[in-house]
Amino acid sequence: MKKTISVLCSFALVGAFAFASIASGSSDDSDSSVEVKRTESTAEETEAPEETTEEATEEAIDTSNGYGLTVTFDNLEITFGDSVNWTTLSNQFSDYDGEEIIELPIHVKNVGEENNMLNVFYVKVFGSSGTEVDELGTYFEDTGIFYGGELRPDAEQDLALYFPYDGDGTYYVNLDNWSEEVELGFEITK
Repeated sequence: MKKTISVLCSFALVGAFAFASIASGSSDDSDSSVEVKRTESTAEETEAPEETTEEATEEAIDTSNGYGLTVTFDNLEITFGDSVNWTTLSNQFSDYDGEEIIELPIHVKNVGEENNMLNVFYVKVFGSSGTEVDELGTYFEDTGIFYGGELRPDAEQDLALYFPYDGDGTYYVNLDNWSEEVELGFEITK
């Protein structure tokens, strides 16, 4: 009886460690820093000396305007589109059937050394009122992040975030895997 309990406790302990490792989403070769950079340059920009600290990077890039920004998050380089598109959701089983919703294009590249994907559970969208809104990508099989799938190292794909319009204002996309977090704002008007 004691041996059975000992074996069961050992399995439970190994299982707990395995679950914690998987749930953390981290691997030995990843660092837990978020890098944000602007993908387009303007004529007014001048060369400045590079600063290497995370705080300096965050101060240098204004994340309140996420259009055109590239974020390195969870060993993925995610570039947000320069504008949003409007599309009508056509699915009789959705609460948003027939409504015009927002499509925010993103480009995802795996910059890690292992297969990786943009985990839908790491992405939250907040509407203009500041409350979390539904991510509706499951209704768009071609480009919704739910259907993105795994990427081999250096592979890339075009996807989109889909979410309901709840009024003019600033919408926020929050990326959080419990070891890294970044939030970008997007001013949206209809």
